[in-house]
Amino acid sequence: MTYQIEKLLLAWRFAALAEWGTHVTDEPGNVEHFFDAVGWNFHIKNGYQNNEKFAWCGIFAGAMGLEIGHYLEPGQCVPVFLDPDVAKFAFPSTRRLVSAGKWAAAGVSPPTILRPLKNHEPGLGFLSLDLLKPGMVCTVGNGKKHGTHIVIVDKINPESGTVDTIEGNAHGELGDGSWGEGVVRRRGEHARPFEEFRRAILLDAGEHFDDLTRGDL
Repeated sequence: MTYQIEKLLLAWRFAALAEWGTHVTDEPGNVEHFFDAVGWNFHIKNGYQNNEKFAWCGIFAGAMGLEIGHYLEPGQCVPVFLDPDVAKFAFPSTRRLVSAGKWAAAGVSPPTILRPLKNHEPGLGFLSLDLLKPGMVCTVGNGKKHGTHIVIVDKINPESGTVDTIEGNAHGELGDGSWGEGVVRRRGEHARPFEEFRRAILLDAGEHFDDLTRGDL
């Protein structure tokens, strides 16, 4: 079976929501498994600490991409997941996500990268609210032109011009409903205004995922 990108992204969203529901706070002992999943455990070989050096928003997003096979078909797991090299080389930071060299290091072609019209540059597509899809990986934040933080789209709210997100290494609604730092949802009054979005990553189902149901090696 070959899965369309829309279904892959929905499974990515479900994986992130399931992890959110386990109530992950940003403390040593709670987040190391995300680093292990994407092959970045070397980065925390001397122990994880909650500081900027060990930022893991993109590591979380990549780790959730590796879990999508659990959420594609009811009651079963299928061997479909984000290419592990993509998770390792391209996802750990906003800079890596937009670096053609990091995607090449993963052995794949870079994705299409959308950005807002007001920041448009040649060679990049336009980003609009209606192009965002649940499960899509995006960058947000000021300070760097490509953003400073990586999020997963949860829901688009056209009426308010906001986007609900699921995020790692962020402040928001934790899995138990409290406000804190860790794997969070930002929704309702805390949803992110579309104006905060800097990049949206348009992955390709054939290029950026391993689907062993179609004979990938």
